[in-house]
Amino acid sequence: MLREVITSVAVCIILLLPATCLRRLPENHVALFIFGDSLLDAGNNLYLNTSAKTNYFPYGETFFKHPTGRVCDGRIVPDFIAEYAKLPLIRPYLEPGFSNYTDGINFASAGAGILPETRPGTIHLKLQLSYFEEVVKRLRQQIGDEDAHRLLSDAIYLFSMGGNDYMALATDPKSSVLTAAYKKTFMTMVLGNFTTVIKEVYALGGRKFAFQNVGPIGCMLATRASSGINGCLHDPSVLAKMHNVALSRLLRKLAYQKAGFSYALFDYYTSLAM
Repeated sequence: MLREVITSVAVCIILLLPATCLRRLPENHVALFIFGDSLLDAGNNLYLNTSAKTNYFPYGETFFKHPTGRVCDGRIVPDFIAEYAKLPLIRPYLEPGFSNYTDGINFASAGAGILPETRPGTIHLKLQLSYFEEVVKRLRQQIGDEDAHRLLSDAIYLFSMGGNDYMALATDPKSSVLTAAYKKTFMTMVLGNFTTVIKEVYALGGRKFAFQNVGPIGCMLATRASSGINGCLHDPSVLAKMHNVALSRLLRKLAYQKAGFSYALFDYYTSLAM
């Protein structure tokens, strides 16, 4: 036993690693990295000083039998994707003591927006990107540059963001006097920030992307409650439709411009509006 320990330490020293030996990836291993809001949050908000957390029943009661931070009573989309891909449930990035990222990690934060000012106290998209940059550094340390490059290029990058940005605009007391030009400028700013993050993930090795577009904001309970009227609001849902059309065009453009960039786009709006 002592000889085995000494041999292991010697191998690590020879490889010039500061602490532990490089882990090897299994063949055909695919990781899942998740960027998003409440639709994808697996519990990051539990570790934040924010009111946007779901650490009480009935959340979690139908599957986990206890609240997990997911904004539903059971599992979320990444859980089903992980099951299909034969991966363990993808852990929230802020979970204490967890640092094995070879299966991927979840950066999503309930209430978060693409824009930092949408919901202060949550993990906005650019902050999620900064966490991903730290994960990339850690992966290179854990499994080496070659395997890290392979893992990152084979991984799936799941995004669902933008809804909270438009929800914040729709529930702003001044929304009724905002001009169409202002709303279009706002949408351009949201999409511009989104594009920047996608390009950064691509630059770090990401090639396979999955996106969920924005739902019918005007029919969301929070939007309807703030308006004080029955039924869906027309203008917020129109803005969501405009965003979704622009997002579809943006992704086609990126696929044309970026070598190896591939994507799938789920029409979340239509699935809820049907």
